[in-house]
Amino acid sequence: SKALLTLMRLLPKHWLPQTLLGRSFLIIAAPVVLLQAVSTYIFYERHWDALSRRLAGNLASEVAVVIDLPAGEKQTLIAGQFGLRLAQTAPLSLSSGTPINGDRMLDTLQDELRPRLARPYSVWFDSNSDVVIWLPAMQDQPTLAIIADRKKLYSPTVYIFVLWSLGLSIVLLAAAVLFMRNQIRPVRRLAEAAEAFGRNQVPQRMKPQGASEVRSATRAFNDMQERLARQIQQRTDMLSGISHDLRTPITRLRLQLSILEAQVNAIDMADMQADLLEMEQMIESYLAFARGEEGEALQTADLLIMLRGMVDTEQRHGNAIELHHADVDQLLLECRPQALKRCIQNLISNACRYGSRVQVSVQQHSKACMVTIDDNGAGISTDQDPDAYEAVFRPFYRLEASRNSETGVIGLGLSIARDIARRHGGDITLSVSPLGGLRAVLTVKC
Repeated sequence: SKALLTLMRLLPKHWLPQTLLGRSFLIIAAPVVLLQAVSTYIFYERHWDALSRRLAGNLASEVAVVIDLPAGEKQTLIAGQFGLRLAQTAPLSLSSGTPINGDRMLDTLQDELRPRLARPYSVWFDSNSDVVIWLPAMQDQPTLAIIADRKKLYSPTVYIFVLWSLGLSIVLLAAAVLFMRNQIRPVRRLAEAAEAFGRNQVPQRMKPQGASEVRSATRAFNDMQERLARQIQQRTDMLSGISHDLRTPITRLRLQLSILEAQVNAIDMADMQADLLEMEQMIESYLAFARGEEGEALQTADLLIMLRGMVDTEQRHGNAIELHHADVDQLLLECRPQALKRCIQNLISNACRYGSRVQVSVQQHSKACMVTIDDNGAGISTDQDPDAYEAVFRPFYRLEASRNSETGVIGLGLSIARDIARRHGGDITLSVSPLGGLRAVLTVKC
């Protein structure tokens, strides 16, 4: 087993099966095949070779006895008792036969005939696969063809051994595959449950099944998802409670400002109202970040219709934005429509805010949909921070050079967008746009 594992590590990875079932089957099948090959080789080299030589020797002795007899009925009778047929002239069926060199059985037969026959001869298989020993005429000895059944050189035990060995190996490997499938099924269910929980689906407690290690992993996963669900719920409740409590004093302040509007300077009044508006925006952002996709069920939605609606809205607001969808007329996917719309809207809003030209394109690749959003804005510089493309996804993170507090940005838009994308089995990546600004690529499962 250690030698097999070492060999597997030395092989290129793309040569090996990628699934656990495939690799487990390889670990079981490789020793079986190797053992089968070794045992067959040993059997062939020892038992079969010895048996073939013995059979060839018996046939050679019978041929020698027949040749030593004078031509006539007695020779024909003795040959018949040995299971041989005689022909004084070449039968028509022999004309298609040609002497064969290199056949192991014939080579063995010739080795046995050589010391027993004192006259020239040729050996080959005829069109009926029978063995032909051809003795041409010489002096007082006529032409003679001795025909023997091919079975006199072969033993059925060879085929029985091979068939039994292969049959048992196939049965054992099939049983091993069925057993491994049953053992791997709980691992697949665990992976599916983990993916479902990562996509914010309702957590379901899995029943521990399979080997003890898999059962332990299942119980640990159940405990983990319960703890995470509890922590997420506590975070949501806490932020919702704080935001709700803050709305009351903000409402009172807004009411008091409306009462004092005649007594306060207009500039000061505008500043105070702007501060209150910013506080309300911050609270709404916190609530959106805390809520995530909670409460929305999975539905089938057309991503292309969703994009057209958002692009049309931005165009009505005066933004230069285009939608490119090649030959795609429909992109149906299982998603939470409102959450996914919020994700894409955050990306489009950022592009329209910092660029004067925006391009939105959508493509479908196998089981994934890609939405690419390009703008010609200032983009994100990585000169001082090589990890800036990842840093902007952290909550409350802002790049002061291009996205400062004066724009009303709190630093949660991209965090919310990536969180939604990952809960849909995808992700968001940022890079330099061909338009000179920022490119955002959203990938979701179709």
